[in-house]
Amino acid sequence: ARRHRAAYALAGVALVAVAWLLPWRGRGPQAPGTRIMVAPLDARGAGGDAPYIGEAFARTMTQDLARARPLTVVPVGSTPPAALRDARVRGAQWLVSGRLVRTGEFVRVSLDLTDVRNGKLQWSDVAQGLDTELSGMASRLAARVAGALHARTEPQYDYYMSSVPNPSLASSPLVSEALGAVRRFDSATALASTARLVREFPDAPEARVLRTWAWMHAGWDEGVHAPTKAEFEASLDTLRRVDPGNPWADVFAATVRGREGRNESAVEAFSRVLERNDLTPGARAHILALRGQSERELGDSTAALLDLETALRLDGLDVVTLVILSDALGTFGRPAEALLRARQALALSPDMGFANWILAQACGRLNDWAGAVDAAHRAATTQPRQEFFAFEALALEHAGRSADASRVEREALSHPENDWGDEYLARRHALRGEREQGLRLLARSVELGWKDPETATLPEFAALRDDPRFQAILARVRPAPAHLAARGR
Repeated sequence: ARRHRAAYALAGVALVAVAWLLPWRGRGPQAPGTRIMVAPLDARGAGGDAPYIGEAFARTMTQDLARARPLTVVPVGSTPPAALRDARVRGAQWLVSGRLVRTGEFVRVSLDLTDVRNGKLQWSDVAQGLDTELSGMASRLAARVAGALHARTEPQYDYYMSSVPNPSLASSPLVSEALGAVRRFDSATALASTARLVREFPDAPEARVLRTWAWMHAGWDEGVHAPTKAEFEASLDTLRRVDPGNPWADVFAATVRGREGRNESAVEAFSRVLERNDLTPGARAHILALRGQSERELGDSTAALLDLETALRLDGLDVVTLVILSDALGTFGRPAEALLRARQALALSPDMGFANWILAQACGRLNDWAGAVDAAHRAATTQPRQEFFAFEALALEHAGRSADASRVEREALSHPENDWGDEYLARRHALRGEREQGLRLLARSVELGWKDPETATLPEFAALRDDPRFQAILARVRPAPAHLAARGR
């Protein structure tokens, strides 16, 4: 199942991972030449999806190198040892190749820059950090490659989760603390740490961006009833005063509109931001993914999948994009592709709750409820949230494990309530034939802001479709487009 509110929230789920670059060897190439090719990295320790990660890292670097002048980027080529020959055939003068090794949650990336004309190594570098920082690592390494080739990159607004803090912030431990809370979706800690951050750096746009994010997510579960809406809007105003041109103020405002079910307005706002020419590929990819999510909510499969596939080409390492794309593919009747993208998201961040959750839903679409149970359990264990436990309870019910489902539902009810968690529980009770409980929970979900256009098509609600009370609840939800097929979500 897809849940656009949680999908939007994914921008802040990953654990803190500010990667550091170790000193590079060599003085950099002095020979002329501006055509460069990046080979897919040799990825180790990433399981069966290692080839995807290696290619996605190269593709993300390529997008960032394309910004550097006077470099000309040749499309990603073959893996070593054929890469050098491939680079010569394609007319590249420089080849970037390397290895990505994952050990637990840590990732180490080593890069070599080779002069294609003589095959000699000219420069090398190493970066290491947590697996949640792959996009940022790729962008920073691309910048180091460009610097080694004496290329120039114009300043642009970067994805706020990937960008390196400005020098005045770099030495402050508050930055790492705030980013860590944001990436864990820990709203309480994010509010506390960003409050200290903006007191110390009141005029730093990066600090104000994180502070605004913290207020946005402090009221996330409450949606349209968020008690922190005024504080969020005040923080937006401050961000706009500190940095009038900062795109993330408009992106956050549009994200909240999507959270509230105002997706037409959200699409328009995201589109205005995307007209800018001062966004890095990573920033543009993230905003495209958010627009694709709203388009998916509106049932526009063509626009949604186009935006999401474009976002993936710009930054194939962003788990947010893969999660939203997986959900959209499943919604629009392509469950096998949805499962593939979910597995790729999990390969990037195995310990991310939302990545495990989207895999659970992809399994459910294919009626693999045993697989859904396992993935949902990992999600709930990694990040205890009502909707993760609720989906695990639903999957257990489908798997014929009713006693376990009841136990997990009690755990779900012990966590802060939100609309999509109540909807999962409504589906579980409807599946059990418990009409009154199912209707009560679904009504409560809608009261909290649920506006899923697929509600009417879900198979668990089949026995309720002729009930006038069910129809009255549906009247408060946008009707499902006719082409949306019911899936085992």
